Amino acid sequence: YYITNNLSREMGDFALDETALPMANAFNKQIEDQVKHKDNDLYTMDSDIKEKRARVEAMSEHMKNVQQELSITQNLVAARLKEIESENHLRMLAEREQGRINLLIKRKKDDIDEIKERQNTHENNMFRYTQKIEQIKQQMKWSQKELETGLKKRHTEMKMQ
Repeated sequence: YYITNNLSREMGDFALDETALPMANAFNKQIEDQVKHKDNDLYTMDSDIKEKRARVEAMSEHMKNVQQELSITQNLVAARLKEIESENHLRMLAEREQGRINLLIKRKKDDIDEIKERQNTHENNMFRYTQKIEQIKQQMKWSQKELETGLKKRHTEMKMQ
């Protein structure tokens, strides 16, 4: 019994015996029964309080662990968001660089096309000039022949004179 146990702890050697005292009447017996019943209720409630305190302590510890886990998870999410932001930034830089390189490639292709066109023009001009040179050479051969013929004629005329 809770009250008698507490009382006996406090009184030490002078502790009361847990056995019931002889009762003078039924009223006292009823009161003693009520005290025992209340003492049992008090003991049960005290046990419940200890159990609930232990549960509250466990739940508080669990809550602390959940909050730590939440904090860690939030930090991981924030780090992942920064990583995604960094990846997006790098992707944008790569896209810009790719655009710049594509523009440079287009310029170089345009330069190559222009050089090919100039080369073609030069080759055409060279062909035309070569043809003209050949024509001039042919004319010169005729002129040379005419000159040689004329010289021979004159030389012959001079000899005859």
